[in-house]
Amino acid sequence: MDPKNNIFNGMNNNSPQPAPQPSQQPMSSNQPFFGFSSDYDADTGVNSANAIPQMSQNQPETQGVITPTQPIVPANPDKSPKMKRQKMSKAPVSPEQTIKKFTILSIILGVAAVVCLFLGIWGLIDAINTRTKLADTNAVLNAYSGIVSEIENQTGTTINVVEDLPVYVPASDYVYITGWNIKLKIPATLTSVSYILNQNADYHSYICFAAMQEGVQYFPAFADINQNRDGVGCLYRIPVTDGEKDSNGNSYGQVVLTNGDYNYFYKEPAKLYSGSEADKGLETTARDLVKQMITDNISTY
Repeated sequence: MDPKNNIFNGMNNNSPQPAPQPSQQPMSSNQPFFGFSSDYDADTGVNSANAIPQMSQNQPETQGVITPTQPIVPANPDKSPKMKRQKMSKAPVSPEQTIKKFTILSIILGVAAVVCLFLGIWGLIDAINTRTKLADTNAVLNAYSGIVSEIENQTGTTINVVEDLPVYVPASDYVYITGWNIKLKIPATLTSVSYILNQNADYHSYICFAAMQEGVQYFPAFADINQNRDGVGCLYRIPVTDGEKDSNGNSYGQVVLTNGDYNYFYKEPAKLYSGSEADKGLETTARDLVKQMITDNISTY
């Protein structure tokens, strides 16, 4: 073995190692600077003037940082004082605006007054018309009461409805109407003649006929006065003073005779009674024959 290597090895193994120097930590920029003091520490023999004070490792670096001041919140925010709203003063109304408002109000009131006046006039007219119709209705009722009473006295039959009116059948070729002094000659082609009579000396009276053409092989319903109370033709007796139209402006019919204080009118029923086309044809023919009897074959006696 080389003595040099032994010498060097021995030196490497036995020579004392230098003591490690304490590492100085760099001074942090966040550490406060306390300056130097010229005081000498007799116990430790260290001049404190040259010593750098060390921060504790457990002390956070942010100890020296000053936090911002937090706002003070009241304990009960609901009871915090509220600001009062200031009332805005209204602008004064100009005379033009006042005049405009009064003009619009006057127009509205004027229209309302016209409407009320119109409704009042209409109500008055309606009341007058209603009173007139009521008077006419009462007159008709009184007249029909007189008709019914007279017929009941003549026939000895109690009449409650029109259907209770007695049915008359002519005993000859003439129809004699007692009380009217009127007679009607029955055409030779007309058969199965029957009629009902409503008569009254003081009001409108009428006689309605039911009949059919001679030669018909069956008896149709329109020829039965008990079923067809309006008949196939009627003769009305109306006072001359009542004119030729009723209060509603409807004509009484065709004037066929004037005798004394009465006019006599022929009036055709408003509609056909029959439903089938065959019966309608027969009913139309019967109407024509009854019209001939009333308009051409009427006379006094």
